[in-house]
Amino acid sequence: MESARTQNDSLTPSQRQAVDARGNVLVMAGAGTGKTETLVARCLDCLTRERASLDELLIVTFTESAAAKMRQRLRRAIETKTQEDSLNSQPSTLNFWHSQLALFDIAHIGTLHSFCLRLVREHFHELGLDPQLAILDEGEARQLANETLDEQFQAHYAGEDEFPLAVQNLIQIHGGGRDEKIRALILRLHNYSQTRPDAAGWLADQIKKFSTPEPTDWQRWLLIAITDWRDEWLPVLENLKGENEKAAELTGILQRLEKNFSRELAAEVLEQIVSADGNWPAKRKTILRKPLEDLFDEAAFLATLAPVKNDSDPLAEDWTWVRSHMESLLRLAQEFAEKFSDRKRSDGVLDFHDLEQFALKLLWDFSADKPTAVAEMWRGKLKFVFVDEYQDINAAQDKIIAALSRDGADANRFLVGDVKQSIYRFRLADPKIFRDYSKNWRGKNSQVIPLAENFRSREGLLNFANSVFSLVLREEIGGVAYDADAQLKFGTPEKRVNLGVAKNPPPRVELLLRTKKKAGEISDDENGDLADLDETTKEARLIAQRLKQLVAEQHEIWDEEKKLFRPAQFGDLAILLRSPRGKSEVYAKEFERAGVPLSVARGGFFESAEILDLLSLLQLLDNPLQDVPCIAVLRSPLVGLSLDELVEIRLTTKGHFWTALNRIQNEKLKIKNGAAEKTPKFLERFSRWRKLAKRNSLSECLEAVLAETLYADWLRAQPCGAQRAANIERFLNLAQSFDQFQRQGLFRFLKFIEAQQEAGSEPDAPAIPTENAVRLMSIHQSKGDEFPVVALPDLAKTFNEQDLRGEIIFDEEFGLCPKVKPPSSGRRYPSLPHWLAQRRQKRELRGEELRLLYVALTRARDTLVLSATITEKKWGTVWSQPEPVTPQKIADAKCFADWLGLWFAQNADGAGATGGETPHLRWRLVDDAELGDDSVRRSRGDEAQNKENLETPHVVSYNDKNVATFDAAAVEKLRAVLSWENPHAAATKRKAKSSVTELRRTAEELDEEAEPVFTRPKFAAKNRKLSAAESGTAHHKFLQHFALEKTGGLAAEAERLVRENYLSADERAVLDLDALAAFWDSDLGEKIRVNAEKVRRELPFTARFSPAEIAEITGGKTDTTLADEFVVVQGVADLVVLLPQEIWLVDFKTDEAGKNDLPEKIKTYAPQLKLYAAALEKIFARKITLRALHFFAVRRTEKV
Repeated sequence: MESARTQNDSLTPSQRQAVDARGNVLVMAGAGTGKTETLVARCLDCLTRERASLDELLIVTFTESAAAKMRQRLRRAIETKTQEDSLNSQPSTLNFWHSQLALFDIAHIGTLHSFCLRLVREHFHELGLDPQLAILDEGEARQLANETLDEQFQAHYAGEDEFPLAVQNLIQIHGGGRDEKIRALILRLHNYSQTRPDAAGWLADQIKKFSTPEPTDWQRWLLIAITDWRDEWLPVLENLKGENEKAAELTGILQRLEKNFSRELAAEVLEQIVSADGNWPAKRKTILRKPLEDLFDEAAFLATLAPVKNDSDPLAEDWTWVRSHMESLLRLAQEFAEKFSDRKRSDGVLDFHDLEQFALKLLWDFSADKPTAVAEMWRGKLKFVFVDEYQDINAAQDKIIAALSRDGADANRFLVGDVKQSIYRFRLADPKIFRDYSKNWRGKNSQVIPLAENFRSREGLLNFANSVFSLVLREEIGGVAYDADAQLKFGTPEKRVNLGVAKNPPPRVELLLRTKKKAGEISDDENGDLADLDETTKEARLIAQRLKQLVAEQHEIWDEEKKLFRPAQFGDLAILLRSPRGKSEVYAKEFERAGVPLSVARGGFFESAEILDLLSLLQLLDNPLQDVPCIAVLRSPLVGLSLDELVEIRLTTKGHFWTALNRIQNEKLKIKNGAAEKTPKFLERFSRWRKLAKRNSLSECLEAVLAETLYADWLRAQPCGAQRAANIERFLNLAQSFDQFQRQGLFRFLKFIEAQQEAGSEPDAPAIPTENAVRLMSIHQSKGDEFPVVALPDLAKTFNEQDLRGEIIFDEEFGLCPKVKPPSSGRRYPSLPHWLAQRRQKRELRGEELRLLYVALTRARDTLVLSATITEKKWGTVWSQPEPVTPQKIADAKCFADWLGLWFAQNADGAGATGGETPHLRWRLVDDAELGDDSVRRSRGDEAQNKENLETPHVVSYNDKNVATFDAAAVEKLRAVLSWENPHAAATKRKAKSSVTELRRTAEELDEEAEPVFTRPKFAAKNRKLSAAESGTAHHKFLQHFALEKTGGLAAEAERLVRENYLSADERAVLDLDALAAFWDSDLGEKIRVNAEKVRRELPFTARFSPAEIAEITGGKTDTTLADEFVVVQGVADLVVLLPQEIWLVDFKTDEAGKNDLPEKIKTYAPQLKLYAAALEKIFARKITLRALHFFAVRRTEKV
């Protein structure tokens, strides 16, 4: 059947080729080349030409939002096709398209994880999983992993066998006596192994490598490393030797290393190179050695490893010193994987890695290396497999796709991606997979099709991007050559004449450069506004000023919908940062100062000021003796102390700041400033909040804080107020979710937040009303989007190489790469794999950063504004002196600006100039004087620009003192609003639903800070493994589940409950069986056993009470304003005997108590028991004839 040209008429030849192609197809789609439209067109083509059904297509996207867009576009395309065929098609054809629309609800369109989840749910019984399994998000998974690590390390700290001792030694040698680094490595090893097709097999293979006595891999790697090092430096030396006689000398030495050289020859050559570093021409050493510094350093390192003298091999020696430690680390990772899996299985939860691994278990037989029966079933069902963003795939995901896809003549994969946009290395994406397909799919039943025609950007922007990346994006650095196929072409130039350079020749890229003063140099503005500003603030101010000017000047952009030029608005502008963390607040302040509306995209949630304020308060509520959270809260708007006031408090006494804060409440020490008024109110609130956090849910405590401080209302009045208030709402929702599913208290919530931050997980953002504001986001967040005007500041931000400096580096190619610490020495030095991993990962990092820069530069449609703050030295060298751009120079770059500097030196004449223009770029040096107050006011145009838009409200006038006055109607309306009182205010202060325990605590009015809520049961004090609360829970579990007829054999019953998983071994150990037996041997115990069939244990109940009834029972005051209200009370009764005409009620207490304590304990618990009794009488319509409290600690039963 012929291709459907109606749909394809708008396609370019390369897009049409991709749509028509069959077999395995790899589409290399550059930025803005219409890959989504191509993908949709091919789906429609498969339905039309092949008469495939929609449920026979698997369409995999990278994100849920991308899946939603794909569904929307494909549905629209099918609806259009249905309408077109309704007039001139056969009924069967029309029915076919209607059936495709009906299949949308079951179509396989979504993320790979959603498909894997479907597989796992369908085959849960084969996998031995809970059918009601839940999926953990990244933060929840991290928290569970941390808890598993805690248990694992505690066991090894307490152990004295060989492996625990090896673990302790590993922590001492490679962790510096702390386990944080080792824990981080275990998690990294685990996460990486989970991206392998056979996770357990990969770990076992790594352990096997370190269990061998000889460093076979290291010896092989040494010769490969020397070969690669030679191949890297020979071209450099060839370029230098004309002007550098030392380079000429080294060239001759290095050329001795011919193909298949021996280790002995390598050692000899390296020694010659090291010796050559000691012989230099007079007064020329600095000039000649500078370009060769790295060569000599690297030769010196390799020279320490190459020679084998007197049967002593340096590699073997290093191997002996590190092997056992690395084997221990890998065994820890293997043990963690097992324990973590067991924990998740017992909790009925999975993480995203589990979805992939369990799907692989269903789809691939690794022992036979072939698809399983389940995979063959899916292969038969799926006629076509589509995957978007394939450059961000990992090996496990690639194996899943391969298992679902057909081979040979029936090959059916359609993979779309762009390796130049692979920017998720930190998520363990492997762009090499995509690169390998691009090399291998060029034969029978497979083809590679490039899409290079860009429909997003002006031609001038594309020319700039092509010019930059043709220079700096190399295969040996970025993983891809920026050749003719990779370069972006101006798409459909005949239809986009207005956006071409012929019609609009001026550059569409603007570069603003600031130069930093040398250390110690005095600025011209040192006494002015700019003296105390850091470089980030200055650059933020510069960008705010420039974007304001663009809007004020009515900078023209192309409106694609209206097909005409129009003035840019703030909503058309976007700022992309490499990492907004710690900078969003700076930009928000500077943009507010310049009068420019700014909207910050989701990201950096836990670093935002409002969330930090609340987190500091929660940390303080958990433990007041923490100075940093204490000072943060006092300085925040929650209290509002000034720096001077904080200093005065600090000077009153030594020790914790909290202690000083409380001391100043003493009249003799009270200080005479604003703190004297603010702090008593805060301390009174704090005491109330702390009680609330212990008694009630965490979210209720937060709600009280926000209600009493009006913090959210204050935020709404600040810059970006709607967004900040929405962040507070997000945080409150997070606490509510935690309350619902965790119920573990404040400390556990803080640990949960810590895990969320470690995992980089953030709560979903609530919808913010769209506003005409500049958008600020990370480059990663911008991927897939486009903006008329893009500002790309902070280009001189240094790349993060922290992972390259670790004691142990984990590398995908070389595995675990440790530094070596000889037993008799305190010094450490890199092992061969550590050195190799540093070099390889540095290049991988540079490649990732180059690809990130490519993504950033290709987001703009009309205009691109670049800014960087560089040193004067770099301006005078890198930016102003053109030199050959070698792979080494590209790899040595420390920031984006270094690459742009290499390009700038080749294409612009910056020497002695302060500005200029090239065909691709307009640039200028910015003087900091432009950033002062006067300049900002001029850029704002406050008076001229805003005067016309101001309308004076009819109720307001201004007298000659500029004081607002209001008319009588407005005054009366304001008075009514401000004096309004809620007629049901009393009801808002009392919960409509409460537990019996909460009501009892309210009644007893305990001082929570002075007296702990839970105390350790005296009868369980001999076992300290469990807390007091956990020990009490263990006894209640036993009382709930043991067989009443077996009271004579409580020990045997306890063992049975352990076997049947009602109790853990630790819970069994804390049971005081003698105390339990004493109760059941008592007169009351005997009476209960006689009526065993009428006994209900842990009986839940819900009952309705009026406030007056509760007040009467608890001894509280009756509020007459609540006469028409009611309270729903819930609780769980320990033991109830439901007799035909009466009810017996027994409540068991595991408190630590002596005989002299009983009257006070009975007084405390009596209201609770009375509430139980009143509720049960309401529910069962029978009288309670026995209400008893039994105290196990003293073996006494007291009737109430």
